[in-house]
Amino acid sequence: MKATALRTPLVARKVVETARIIQGMGLPIATSEPEEDPLFWRELDLVRRTEQRFRTRGIDVRTHLHFDITHRILREWLEESDRLVDHKPGRSDLRRHRRRGILRIVEGKDLGMPLDVPPLAATPATPWRDAQWRTLPLRDELEWISIIFIPISHPAVRSRPVVDVLSHRQVRAILGWPASTLDHYISMAPHFIGGLRKKDLSADVRGQLDESAPIDGRVIARPNRTLQRVEFDTRSFALWLAANQN
Repeated sequence: MKATALRTPLVARKVVETARIIQGMGLPIATSEPEEDPLFWRELDLVRRTEQRFRTRGIDVRTHLHFDITHRILREWLEESDRLVDHKPGRSDLRRHRRRGILRIVEGKDLGMPLDVPPLAATPATPWRDAQWRTLPLRDELEWISIIFIPISHPAVRSRPVVDVLSHRQVRAILGWPASTLDHYISMAPHFIGGLRKKDLSADVRGQLDESAPIDGRVIARPNRTLQRVEFDTRSFALWLAANQN
């Protein structure tokens, strides 16, 4: 576990304790001010509410705050959160999706992930009986993603994502892998991952990639004719995952 870079032990302890309270007890965003340190909890509430409203990729949420953060602990927490955004490794194109100006986890296996998962408004009710939303990590983007799982009748697999085809992004989240790990297996050992499909890109899509690369600051390392769209058959992937987890 990487040590936090918060400047004082007092601040670090307050941040860790607050994160554990919010996550461990599943508390909603505060609707009233606790008696102890009301300024901290009031500003924390406002920062968290703003983060839930503004979720565009690459945004700096502080530009949408209508007040100046004055509490020292919150200011240092946000500084450390942005430091993690800058220094946590990840695929370069996906690192650009990371949001700034939000509170992040500063210890443990989810180091750098947002303090709060996506709001309930982003996970509406489903028409599938006994469906379950699961919130999973995107390690490169430092974001959470919610995926619907449904129960199935199979002796080895109790549930699977409801969609029939999974994207690269969804599979990364389910596995908890960074993009580089999944990309390695797709390139070097495509037979290893169950359900993998590769589809050739159309000429139009290749042209769009050529046009967007300079804008995004990317250099095309391989001719676009060699690129393929990657997807995964959900049932095959779920069976492969169950077999490799046991």
